[in-house]
Amino acid sequence: MIRNVPIDETPGLLGQRSFLKAWRIMQKRILMTVACGAIASGVFSSATEAALVNINFVGAGSSVGADTAGVIASANFNDVTTSENTPITNRALVDSTGAASSATLSVTGTVIANSGTAIGSTSGDYKLLNGIAYASAGGQGTPFPISYAVNGLEFGAKDVYVYFLAGADFTQTFKLTTNLDATGSTVTVRDNLTFSGTFVQADGTLAGADNGKGHYYVFQNVLGSDITLTATGTGGASEYGYVSGLQINAIPEPASLGLLGLGGLALLRRKRGMR
Repeated sequence: MIRNVPIDETPGLLGQRSFLKAWRIMQKRILMTVACGAIASGVFSSATEAALVNINFVGAGSSVGADTAGVIASANFNDVTTSENTPITNRALVDSTGAASSATLSVTGTVIANSGTAIGSTSGDYKLLNGIAYASAGGQGTPFPISYAVNGLEFGAKDVYVYFLAGADFTQTFKLTTNLDATGSTVTVRDNLTFSGTFVQADGTLAGADNGKGHYYVFQNVLGSDITLTATGTGGASEYGYVSGLQINAIPEPASLGLLGLGGLALLRRKRGMR
């Protein structure tokens, strides 16, 4: 007499079920290992931060040279000297490691001139602030804008630090546009805040104890590989747009391995939910 054997007890199928069970356990362990390792290295710590592009307009001041300077203390500034009524076109720039970058600088204005404020120190931060490149009115008594274009930057979000110190109570507007944002962002800042070694950010309100005065302003999360900063004097006919220097800092993105880890965890949760 032949006895009916339940399918689960058939020797061949028992081996297959054991194999599949072991394989599922192994899959879970692999996914968990990848996810945990990736999150530790990629999500909770940023990817390697890209190098900055630093620009110092020497004007009548000093070159930063080998010193470090800026809110983000950094070396290898591009020290740029301007000449009266001479635009700058596609000047090659190095990054903060000293290596050649893909970025270039162009400066245009009605009358490009240079000036500076002696602020009594030889440190890099003082050197960054003690010279400016500006657009004067050419004796006509009307302020003209000056534009600083940095093209060929790496794609991705970036913060743009704009430094200014003319040694006078000037007010000007900064407008920042990019190849991805023609409308851009505009802010009004005020100068003539004494620099004592600590950078103060202008708040853009022209209010408060210092009437919104500062030494720099930062445009955050700027998107685009080509950026143009236009500075225009707004406080009166004798005022002008000017900049002491720029720092362009790429914002690091999470590592791709971290994204893989999150995907692994999501897959594990989905598998558990399907039980």
